[in-house]
Amino acid sequence: MQKKTESKPAPLSVGRQILRSAANVTEGFAMLAGIGTLLAFGARESVWLDNLCHFRAQYALALAAGCLIWLSRQKRIHLFLGAAILLWNLILLFPYLWPSGRTAHPGQPTLTVLLFNVRTENPAPEKVVAFLRETPSDVVVLEEINEEWVKILDPWAKQMAGRMEYPQDDNFGMGLYSRQRFAATKWEVASDPKTTPSLSACILFDGKPVNLLAIHPLPPGRDETWNLRNHQLGLAARWCAKQEDNAIVMGDLNLTPWSPFFRDFCRQARLDDPRRGRGIFPTWPSLTPLLLIPLDMILVQHKLQVTGIRRGPSLHSDHYPLIVQIQWNDCSSQK
Repeated sequence: MQKKTESKPAPLSVGRQILRSAANVTEGFAMLAGIGTLLAFGARESVWLDNLCHFRAQYALALAAGCLIWLSRQKRIHLFLGAAILLWNLILLFPYLWPSGRTAHPGQPTLTVLLFNVRTENPAPEKVVAFLRETPSDVVVLEEINEEWVKILDPWAKQMAGRMEYPQDDNFGMGLYSRQRFAATKWEVASDPKTTPSLSACILFDGKPVNLLAIHPLPPGRDETWNLRNHQLGLAARWCAKQEDNAIVMGDLNLTPWSPFFRDFCRQARLDDPRRGRGIFPTWPSLTPLLLIPLDMILVQHKLQVTGIRRGPSLHSDHYPLIVQIQWNDCSSQK
């Protein structure tokens, strides 16, 4: 009597093995994205949980891919939970991705503002200077400048009528430049010894004052610097509260729009985020494109409106430049 031989499944081809491995990796990233999304609900309690708020776009992409894998593998519970968490991330991203319909007003003056964290140890500062010359701007904020940067920038900076520089070697030096003379200048927030230096100034735009504040809070790598960053944002919000809805705040804020501390800051300071309705425009880290997040901010109070925003090219910094065009709001057009 012959024994029955059990048929073994045919071995997978190399191509199918690669596809299966890629699907497994994608599934793993999707699960990590889901965990990161859930932990970010505790952002007010911990620096580490707050830092998890910043990667909403990455979470959404990973979860969307994961949902496709779970659908094909008929993993219903994974699919249901993944889709729910994906939906939450999409809700948070929606205000930035859905067009706002806001446009420039033809014939009205436009103020161009450029913000760039140049990176102190940038190996090609001459490219930064060339970019500044090729990108005429009314107001420029440069961060992470030291004494060497001041010397390199000097030929370009001499063309600017307004010039404030606070060079430092600790990555928190700063320069504020304007094509017109400053009506007033002050080391506004830098007067607090706990914070990094900040610069404030006033210029006239279309005959009316605009108050400028350039800041660069500490990166939140641990509890101490996290608290100091939030402390400096609170100081900046109090500065904004004293203005007549005519302020512009610029800087690498070391947080993104999805942090609850960013929302608190904008609400207390009466600031609008120009990315809403225009796109995410991530600016850091330029050297790791998959992790890009929008750290650099140009925020305006309600008498002003941003009519255009764009990201500049890679210039050997870990940040991209950010450029916006600003006009007075219709309701503020009268002098």
